[in-house]
Amino acid sequence: MEKLKEILEQVNKIEIKTQHLVRHLLKGDYSSVFKGSGFEFYNFKEYSLGDDKRHIDYKISKKHNKKLVREYKEERDLQVYFLFDMSSSTFSRKDKNIRQKSIEIIASLMITAAKKGDSVGLCIFSETIEEYFSPKKGKRYALYLITCLLNIMQKEKFSRGTNLNNVLLEVANRISKRSVIFIFSDFISEDFTYSLRVLMSKHDVIPVWVKDIPNWAINRKINWVSKLELIKCNDPENPEKKTLRISKALDMIEQSNQKTKKIFLELHLKIIKIFAYEDYAKELINYFHERKLEVRR
Repeated sequence: MEKLKEILEQVNKIEIKTQHLVRHLLKGDYSSVFKGSGFEFYNFKEYSLGDDKRHIDYKISKKHNKKLVREYKEERDLQVYFLFDMSSSTFSRKDKNIRQKSIEIIASLMITAAKKGDSVGLCIFSETIEEYFSPKKGKRYALYLITCLLNIMQKEKFSRGTNLNNVLLEVANRISKRSVIFIFSDFISEDFTYSLRVLMSKHDVIPVWVKDIPNWAINRKINWVSKLELIKCNDPENPEKKTLRISKALDMIEQSNQKTKKIFLELHLKIIKIFAYEDYAKELINYFHERKLEVRR
């Protein structure tokens, strides 16, 4: 009971912390980027300068002896899914900063989607899909999903590996209706180009690249001397520790980053980058603004 109370307090704090970002997204960028399926009749109003003359209802106007135009509102039946990588390479560090940021971003987007009338769903994965929550509407359900995510994160039972190929193909098969899918991961996995291409053919896919800083790199000034230093570090998804020179460890990180970048470039996929010690709000706002400009072109 005490643990549940603690989690609910966390949810409340996250909601308060992210409310400014939610307000910003609700101003227009979110709706402009992710449109509903169409428009439905809402009401009549008296014609005024600037109204679309094609929406004048002459039959009703004649009956009321004044020009009346039809008003429409957007039908919001969009499904927004959040795929969350729980492998050890993404969230195994004792420093919980990157986990907290990821949850805050998901909370911001979930609450924004819920307030716009969209359905939100959650999928937690590692080598396989660990937990799956079907999409539903409403802010209460969005807060419930955030609570579930926090509860799972607190258990800290992280799976070692990631198999994006299997997971993305399973998601593509499981979700039939075209949806918006955010993928939160460090994308350390075997080549997943094919499965990501399949998912993109059915859905609007947005990778959120979660990039942490290794323990040995924190508070360490990297120069030509320190690069010769030996360190013990984990292979991101292998339990065995290796003794490496820092220069070699840096090369491994860079190779992994370049491999991931190559996949996204090949698929012409825009990504959101989230770093452990950088402000995520600016990155998120810039991403939506750029997408909004693309939609207008």
